[in-house]
Amino acid sequence: MNEIIVVLSILGYAAAVKYLMREDMELSLFSAISLVVCLLYAFSLFGALKSGSFIVFGTGMLFLVLALIVITIRLRSDLLLEYFLTPGIATFWVISGLFLFKTRGYTLAFWDEFSHWGLMTKEMYQSGALSVPKGAVTFWYYSPGANLFQYYFTVISGFNEHTLYFAQFVLLFTPVVVFFREFSFKRHTPFIILTTAFFYTLIIVFFQTTVSIMVDQVLGVYFGMALTAYFRGGNKKDTSLLLYVPVLCALTLFKASGLFFAIAVTVIISASFILKNFFDKSSLKLNRTLPVVITLLIFVLSPLITSESWKAHIKHENGGQIPNLIQSSGQSLMDAVRSPKNDDQRTIVSNFFSAIKDKGREIGTFNVKHWFAVFFALFGILFILRSGRRASILWVFSTMTLFFIIYIAGILKVYLFNLGPYEGKLLASFERYSATYLLSFSLLFYGFVQPESIFKCRQDTGGVLSALRQYKLLIFYVFFMAVFFYHYPILKNLNINTAFAHPDYDTKWFRNKISPQINFVKSKTPANSSVFIVFLATTGFEHRVVSYELLPRRFNMGCWSLGKPFFDGDIWTCNITTREWFEQLSSGRYTYVYIATPYDIFWHTYGEAFDNSTKQWSDILFKVNYEKTDGKHFLSPVR
Repeated sequence: MNEIIVVLSILGYAAAVKYLMREDMELSLFSAISLVVCLLYAFSLFGALKSGSFIVFGTGMLFLVLALIVITIRLRSDLLLEYFLTPGIATFWVISGLFLFKTRGYTLAFWDEFSHWGLMTKEMYQSGALSVPKGAVTFWYYSPGANLFQYYFTVISGFNEHTLYFAQFVLLFTPVVVFFREFSFKRHTPFIILTTAFFYTLIIVFFQTTVSIMVDQVLGVYFGMALTAYFRGGNKKDTSLLLYVPVLCALTLFKASGLFFAIAVTVIISASFILKNFFDKSSLKLNRTLPVVITLLIFVLSPLITSESWKAHIKHENGGQIPNLIQSSGQSLMDAVRSPKNDDQRTIVSNFFSAIKDKGREIGTFNVKHWFAVFFALFGILFILRSGRRASILWVFSTMTLFFIIYIAGILKVYLFNLGPYEGKLLASFERYSATYLLSFSLLFYGFVQPESIFKCRQDTGGVLSALRQYKLLIFYVFFMAVFFYHYPILKNLNINTAFAHPDYDTKWFRNKISPQINFVKSKTPANSSVFIVFLATTGFEHRVVSYELLPRRFNMGCWSLGKPFFDGDIWTCNITTREWFEQLSSGRYTYVYIATPYDIFWHTYGEAFDNSTKQWSDILFKVNYEKTDGKHFLSPVR
């Protein structure tokens, strides 16, 4: 349970933020956990990730001890409750503890967990530094925020895959405790339970599980809860805006699209902040102008500075070049939509708009078009019921809608110009990308629905409309549960086990099966070597698992399957000659070849690549001999 000690260090930062900013503990925790991500990032840029992690940990524990000492000296039990036992913090401990207990022994299962997210964190743990161009992580230039936070847990508690899940869940659930600000157990316990259930329901509807190290869930929660926190009382003081600076920095670091979400938060909040401080005569004071302007500038510039610092790091590591992910060949998005230049683009555009409005690509229960119809209806009702918040509701909903249109256009651009024709036409991960924004929309709507106080059973003679205002939260719950219980049967079985369920996809069985081979390869190859992995007749998942197991050894990204296609639609098998294979090994400077699944047809096609001492079907690891310039017999068995 060393993970709990790491959480305590984060709680120390939250106590320090609360003391300095005079804010509630829930918002302070949201800001503090983001601050930890930013500090780890800063240390990593200076090449001191491992030592910096210990400094961050030690400082957090020091803050925690100092807070406890002050509380003890002053004999203030109320301070203990105010800092460490508020409803939000207590809920955080209970839910996090349950997650840690229920997920002990869980291992990675999803494709992207092996191909990138888990791979990057594992390499960080082994090297104590960020990934580099010539390392094992292919997409080393992806934003490392979530991986840095997972690394922080592993460097203190040791590397376990369930630790990665726990660290990611802490990132995921911490922003949600902002819902419980200024609440009491006596009056709001039912609301806390219902809100937690609502959060889990959203995650399961949109992403099927809370047990994942994919960053899309975290992006959606951070985006939605940053806005929710601000518009639900997180703007009481001008300096409160500084609490969101680390939130924006962390959001920018989670994924490339995180900068887009951070800019959206900046635009939406800045407009409200400017209106409040410069156009509201009741709050306009000349002696406050300069501090307010400085605060606003720090807030606006923080995500841009974070993004530019990461770009500078990439250029420094990559010889002054930033990998160009968008290959549009000068063609604009509008040109591609209006006049596709080939059949692939035409199919992608057609499939994309069909996914938005037709059946077959639902996100949870509805497609994108129907989701927005639901949100328009809900925000319309909210606009009527929350008469005192109408300006904020109208501004937030309209700008969120505008940014969603831009976001959807960006997804289409990725399919047209970034991904290959196969993934583009399939609209790979369309549901996951869309669910990220829809999750934030749902949390934000719930934040506006949530009243300051609920379950006050009092007499009211204001008629039907007044009753609707008083009990709108309960009405919302009834509506929400009715819709989703009808359309999403899995929620009928939502319980403590399904809440922490983890689809394994037989990954654990496969990893146990290949474990003897993996151990043999590890024992015979240096950690800094490069291994070309051959895993025939597969779409690549098994290859990714093997690659993950062989870290820190560098491996091939493609051509793991060689020969003629093994099945209909097999676009992954490279139909190359023995000579071409040799040239590929030479260009990549691979020192070893690992044959994980040899077939008769493979030996028949590539038999001349192996020297005469090779024992087919029993030898699996081979040393590459580059002196064989004729491209034959260049693989010698390693036993």
